[in-house]
Amino acid sequence: MAERVTSENTKRMFADALKRALKKKSLSQITVKELVLSCGVNHKTFYYHFRDIYDLVHWTLDRETVEILRGADLTGDYEEVIRYLLGYIRENSYMLNCLCNAIGKQQFTTFIRDDLADTVQRLVLEEANAMGVAKTHPYLPFLCDFLTGALTDMLIDYLTGDDDAQSESELVRYVVYTFRVSVQALLAGLDTVCGRGETAAGVDADNRGEARKTGRRAVMTP
Repeated sequence: MAERVTSENTKRMFADALKRALKKKSLSQITVKELVLSCGVNHKTFYYHFRDIYDLVHWTLDRETVEILRGADLTGDYEEVIRYLLGYIRENSYMLNCLCNAIGKQQFTTFIRDDLADTVQRLVLEEANAMGVAKTHPYLPFLCDFLTGALTDMLIDYLTGDDDAQSESELVRYVVYTFRVSVQALLAGLDTVCGRGETAAGVDADNRGEARKTGRRAVMTP
């Protein structure tokens, strides 16, 4: 346990050094030598934890956004998720723009999209569960992928200044409204997409599985 804490602290130390360096120069100008000198350690320590500086950037973003969202109690709380993401982008816009410029917008978009996928999936599955839709329903992966792409594009537009028409508070309201209403409406209308039989079969299978585990009688979908 102590070793794990020490490793985490070392990674955070490098992340803080990177942020300090980004205030003075672009990401492409920062070297591993500069970071290890700032932290008072050697090159071996850096490469024990990270492959390169981009790996450090990825860890920093993942730790400060995805891990926090994953560990927080955000059941159905679209507003808290969006508000946190926009706030993080605002506070770390320089670092994020440096990364975007260094690796290119296309790769940066993939980078952000991959990190957001788990959070969007979690929100959608929580909504589906509340509405009695089986988590194995074949439509859910498509919905999660679609919403992840839309959210990624919106966040990148906000980061790069391509969304000046709306303030942060307006974006929060609009995105939350769009997500909440569209997800609920789409899940409620699944019968028209795949037919009642497919939806019912998935829910009934979940009910029967739960019944086997708890010993209660399965509740069949009418």
